[in-house]
Amino acid sequence: DLVSFRNDIYDPIFYNNDKGKCMPCHNANGGQMNLVPSSLAYSSLIKGLSVNDGGIPYIDTNNPEASYLYRLVADDNVKYAMPPSASLTPYEIEIILKWISQGAQNN
Repeated sequence: DLVSFRNDIYDPIFYNNDKGKCMPCHNANGGQMNLVPSSLAYSSLIKGLSVNDGGIPYIDTNNPEASYLYRLVADDNVKYAMPPSASLTPYEIEIILKWISQGAQNN
């Protein structure tokens, strides 16, 4: 099944009516990257490069496991694992990787 950025990642994981796992920090008032609204979140993820780990692309559809977004949520060996206050579930991590693997569409 095709993973939807809006329905499978943004709404339930990132935002979730301002109660998502990313919203304590990545809201309109703070965070390295503002993830509100979803169109800005998508654009920032697609175009963004890590500031703290050498300019790694947040999204690399050619090598999904190397994507900085995936590494932030799945790899304990990054400088700033995300989210710092609550880990994503294995399913949430898997769905993010699947979305990147499917071409990280704005759907």
